[in-house]
Amino acid sequence: MFAKWIAALAMVVTTVLLPSSARAEWHEGNSPNFVVYADQSARDVQEFTEQLELYRSAMLKMLNVPDYELGPSNRVSIYVVGSISDVRKLYGDRRSAVAGFYQSRAGASLAVIPRVKMSNVGEPDFSQTVLLHEYAHHFMFINFPGSFPLWFTEGFAEFFGSARFEKGKTVKLGYPAFHRTLDLAYAKDVPIDLLLDTEAYSKKTSNLYDSFYARSWGLYHYLTYGEDRQGQFGSYLSAFGANPDGLAAAESAFGDLEKLDKDIDRYLRSPRLGYTEYDAKDLNPLPAKVRKMTEGEGAIMPLKVQSKRGVTEEQAKELVVEVRSVAERFPNDPFVLASLAEAEVDAGNNDAAIAAADRALAIDPSQMDALIQKGYALARIAEDEDTAEAWHNVRAQFVSANRVDPNNPIALRYFYESFVKAGEEVPEPAIRGLKMALELAPFAYEIRQMVAVQQLKDGDRKAAIATLQPFAFVPHNTKVADHYRSIINRLKAGEDVEITPYEPEEEDEEGGEDDGEDS
Repeated sequence: MFAKWIAALAMVVTTVLLPSSARAEWHEGNSPNFVVYADQSARDVQEFTEQLELYRSAMLKMLNVPDYELGPSNRVSIYVVGSISDVRKLYGDRRSAVAGFYQSRAGASLAVIPRVKMSNVGEPDFSQTVLLHEYAHHFMFINFPGSFPLWFTEGFAEFFGSARFEKGKTVKLGYPAFHRTLDLAYAKDVPIDLLLDTEAYSKKTSNLYDSFYARSWGLYHYLTYGEDRQGQFGSYLSAFGANPDGLAAAESAFGDLEKLDKDIDRYLRSPRLGYTEYDAKDLNPLPAKVRKMTEGEGAIMPLKVQSKRGVTEEQAKELVVEVRSVAERFPNDPFVLASLAEAEVDAGNNDAAIAAADRALAIDPSQMDALIQKGYALARIAEDEDTAEAWHNVRAQFVSANRVDPNNPIALRYFYESFVKAGEEVPEPAIRGLKMALELAPFAYEIRQMVAVQQLKDGDRKAAIATLQPFAFVPHNTKVADHYRSIINRLKAGEDVEITPYEPEEEDEEGGEDDGEDS
């Protein structure tokens, strides 16, 4: 299992900073792995982009991960809004305690956090810690798409999310998570057996404040730096990979769990805890370039964030009116027109969406958002008409998107799905494309279940089980995990099972196409 930590893919992140009060100067920062949109100074944008580049480079080095490029479509959009209040408004619950949230979506992953105060020295502000935590989740999902228990995924994010940056371009990974000090001291204790057993924890826990995050970080940190536990991390991951039973794997690797619990307490009381420091010259983080954005791009950004987060039917009808108003002011800006196409899709106006996308593509044929939004509109029309010509139009559109970026998982998914929905035999190239989409977006459970359905249809039950296994331990959403765990258990028992996507209830967190989480 531990070998899965060797083969990996790189990540490109899009970051948008939205202040609480608008200013006139929007800038775009570009590096090989990040693009930052900000209504801030060019200097701030450059520093922020380079700091993220440094963080990512340090993670690659520490985890011995080779660097790969996934292409521009597989970027994570990180929206840094004005305040925690703005975060909660976008989250959809102003009374929530959420300080930032992340949604993993094929070709459209995003995170939203409060405004980051740029500083190269010492303790980062809480919004930066949230950002680093959420990016660590995405980094893990992309690079290590295996099956891991919940404590491990959260311990990983806490371990890396507590990074510190210093002047002179250095980064410290594994720095003590001082933001969890109060959790360790005052939060409801999580017994070691519940900490290690994801399924049991999900059944017995509640929404009460507990020490799960803090204890997960403590165990991860202890297994990384604790001299008396060296080698046990690899043994644990191997045992869990062979049999995803959290307690059995822990007992096999760690021995007496009560002793482990006491050892964690003893370790956390140490006067000094270890961390790993890297200098930029040893990481080779690449510099950022900054450009001033157009007036139209800046004007549409606050509305675009709302669209990307996701809107209800009622919200979509209100938002599209505002987007149209901006598009009337900037009728020749392809970025604005692509945003209009998305707003029209959200509002259910297929013909208007196609018209807006065509206007954008006439100016910039490589405008990916316009290509994808037009594909969504054509797919809706095809579902209504259900004719061979309509489905041909869908395929042609997503082939066009694939030509612009062969690594766009949305195009690969919808090309495959067009044959299924048309009731036609799926050709082998489309099946290969779907499997490639899963490699590009291993966190996307709708794509994952499509691949599993195809594998089951091909008679490979074992492969279908393996494909579904990672989502038996999906973080932050125990209902998704329970749904897939039930399907996996029935497949293992030899039952005839229909593999269906999880359908959230109304009170569930809004997660878009794929899983959502908050911190």
